[in-house]
Amino acid sequence: HALVTLCHLMEQPARAVYATTRNCFYKEYEQVGAEDWAELNLEFGGHAVGNVTVGRLPYRLPREDIRIEVTGTFGHAEIANDRLTIWPGEETVCLPLDGGAILAAQFEDFYQAIETDTPTPTTFAEGLHLQRVLAAAQRSVAEGRTCSV
Repeated sequence: HALVTLCHLMEQPARAVYATTRNCFYKEYEQVGAEDWAELNLEFGGHAVGNVTVGRLPYRLPREDIRIEVTGTFGHAEIANDRLTIWPGEETVCLPLDGGAILAAQFEDFYQAIETDTPTPTTFAEGLHLQRVLAAAQRSVAEGRTCSV
């Protein structure tokens, strides 16, 4: 969801990704391949960069789920906790954000589109691009370097 949101914010698709993951808690998590934390640094066309950090802990910490940061020529935006913060210059704008409600609405829209045979909110091309970003992220983790999408 964080990557789909970030890709929707960008005017051009991701060109390269550097990814890292960690498993810092229990050996049982390592045995099943569950990662507790991942960070992806993406380079987009137009020289914009984006950063997505996603953490999954063995217990849920309120307000610590997903952080999305985007930096471009005209400013910086961050989705974290329950806020969308935009720095278009010296001014900071904070808007309330209910991530759970947004995610629920996106799933509802997707299911509704399937049931009514209408276009889905995310296109096949966007889904394919996301799969390419994820494949590049997996290569990046395995190789320890930035990989092309």
